[in-house]
Amino acid sequence: MSLSRISVYIITKNEEQNLSRLLPLLSDFNEVVVVDCGSTDKTKDIAEKHGNVRFIHQDWLGFAVQKEFAKNQCQNDWVLNLDADETFDDVFIKDIEKTVQQDKVNGLTCYCAETLLGYKKPHPLTKHQRKLRFFRKEHGHYPKVSVHEKIVLAGKTDVSNGKIYNWGTEIEDILTKQNLYSSLAAKDKFKAGKKPSLIKLIGRSPVAFIKFYFLKRQFLNGLEGFIAARNYTHYSFQKEAKLFCLYKKDKSG
Repeated sequence: MSLSRISVYIITKNEEQNLSRLLPLLSDFNEVVVVDCGSTDKTKDIAEKHGNVRFIHQDWLGFAVQKEFAKNQCQNDWVLNLDADETFDDVFIKDIEKTVQQDKVNGLTCYCAETLLGYKKPHPLTKHQRKLRFFRKEHGHYPKVSVHEKIVLAGKTDVSNGKIYNWGTEIEDILTKQNLYSSLAAKDKFKAGKKPSLIKLIGRSPVAFIKFYFLKRQFLNGLEGFIAARNYTHYSFQKEAKLFCLYKKDKSG
């Protein structure tokens, strides 16, 4: 079975509830590497109940560097990155197996779907972002960024119509992540020399809402879709507002 040639890597901190859902789905994979930065719940105990899991402690290095570290602990040539609060569908697994068997490309992209407020899968016609999550280990790496880390891969990729579902989308989780991620994103923009503007502060929110609610078809998801679009809009504004604050603080300091 092709899954026996694949390592999965996951970074964690206090993920006992999510790992209890995810790890049973990974029983056919040869190796699951869980890199933890200091959980105080039962994350370690849950991970070590599974025979194919290697649990490694690593103090927090930042999203990109932590994932690069976890990737490099994998022993197989093919690797799959998942977050602890994610699951996947059968289509994605079948495409992974096919990719390994055919051995023609270095990676496979798939749709990454945000669930609606943590309890509901989106309408089938909702549009989702494609991301590279499955690839040959030696051909991919994470550039050092503070947030929104992604694999840079050498060589060809194929596409899967399968989906990875993110279940960490309850309101409380979203707001907490948005506050952290928008701060990190604003710092990255500031370091890159990007400047705030009135046009961006005013225009970013309505453009983001139109993109998420209409172009990505969140309107098909009822009130849950509207709430998701508003949350996305708020996040877009936060990044620009925090960049403005960093810029003004630097000028006045």
